[in-house]
Amino acid sequence: MNQQKLFTDLISMGRLFATVSNNDGQFAELPFNAGLVEKFYGSFALAQVKNPWFTQDNIKKAFEAWSKQLNYAELENWIGNFLPTESPKTVAIVSAGNIPLVGLHDLISVLVSGNKALIKLSADDQVLMTQVVNLLH
Repeated sequence: MNQQKLFTDLISMGRLFATVSNNDGQFAELPFNAGLVEKFYGSFALAQVKNPWFTQDNIKKAFEAWSKQLNYAELENWIGNFLPTESPKTVAIVSAGNIPLVGLHDLISVLVSGNKALIKLSADDQVLMTQVVNLLH
């Protein structure tokens, strides 16, 4: 994936996360496709069924926290000086499922390095992370 496109996609994802974390189920006049926001917001209940520790509040807090990191200034500070590898490899990520989106940092780090990610998601966090992976794919 092109590094500039990844950077832009991560910023867009941060805006989406901010919208989702601050949404109360109302999907009119959103800055994003309402269907996409509704899909993410709707996944909160399914994620909680799969992992009872993932309360609506905890999920919203995870999305909110990531929304604050996925903006131009924070991303530039974090990954702005990374140069992608010239010989990409496949990096395996074994993601824990103890908190919502716990594997997102690992995924972003692998992608920013110019490598490809092979992800083994925890059964306890497949719903949210699958949507994030699909968003970046």
